[in-house]
This record gives sequence, C-alpha cells and structure tokens, in this order.
Amino acid sequence: MNAAKVLEDLKRRFPNEPEYHQAVEENSERISWSAEEVDNKLHYIMENIHENCVKYGTEEDGYVNYVKGANIAGFMKVAKAMMAQGIV
Repeated sequence: MNAAKVLEDLKRRFPNEPEYHQAVEENSERISWSAEEVDNKLHYIMENIHENCVKYGTEEDGYVNYVKGANIAGFMKVAKAMMAQGIV
C-alpha cells in the first residue's frame, strides 16, 4: 500500500496546486530576523537536537550514538504527532 492510498483511505484530501500556493502564501509571515536572532534560534534548535540525541542515543557504556538518537527522536516526534491526530 502506498502513502497516497493510505491518505485516500483516511479521507484526506490533496490540495490542488492553486489551493496549495494560496495556503502557503496565507501562512507566510515574511519575518525578518537580525543575525543575532538567527544565531539564538539556531543555538536553541541545536541544543534541543543534542538533548534528544543524548536522551535516545546514549548507550549502556555512556557513549552517545548521535545517529541512533536522532533517528529515534525523529520517529518519536512523528509517532506523537500521529497519536495526537488520532491516526494511531
């Protein structure tokens, strides 16, 4: 079963191209950030990535497997979102 069929079975609707572009335009805030704001936001994002990698990727010997941690953290984020939507 492919992803399009799953979405179809869930009665999800694919927007047509004009609807998609209109939705993107409506959701676009066109915010400008200073270099300092960009650096702060990036620092915050990287701290969260590191924390999740440590949380999910720490081996028994204390070694942090960042690939394993990032993969599990990504899976958990998607799984929690699906549960919140009632899909799972």
